[in-house]
Amino acid sequence: MMEQSPFVTVVMAVYNAELFLDRSIQSIINQTYKDWILFCVDDGSTDGSLRLLNTYALEDHRIKVFAKENGGPASARELAYNNLYTPYAISLDADDEFRQKQTQFSGFDKMQEQDRYDCAADARIVMTKLFLGIFDMMVSL
Repeated sequence: MMEQSPFVTVVMAVYNAELFLDRSIQSIINQTYKDWILFCVDDGSTDGSLRLLNTYALEDHRIKVFAKENGGPASARELAYNNLYTPYAISLDADDEFRQKQTQFSGFDKMQEQDRYDCAADARIVMTKLFLGIFDMMVSL
């Protein structure tokens, strides 16, 4: 049986956030909605962030880790967005956390059941193709 692709990607840019990562990542793992993948991009951290991210990735197949030289949060998110394959993406800063049940992603589960891709959300939701198109236009200016 073929495994279904996740519906939403959580994008997290990480730079020297070792002290916050447990709470942040656990806030995603502990959501009731489970059809997600987490892209963590370590942006050249000098603390134990990358080691901690790799530990989480070994424990949960939905967590993917990318590592790059320090270039700032925008370049870290760009790396993640360039690897997206889900219909939606949502960003979470490494020192923030989702409230309980927030990754029902303000209705992603209902949208998926109804095969609908529109909603109003209290988190930043980005339609992948639209975002990448706008991003490409901004880069080429």
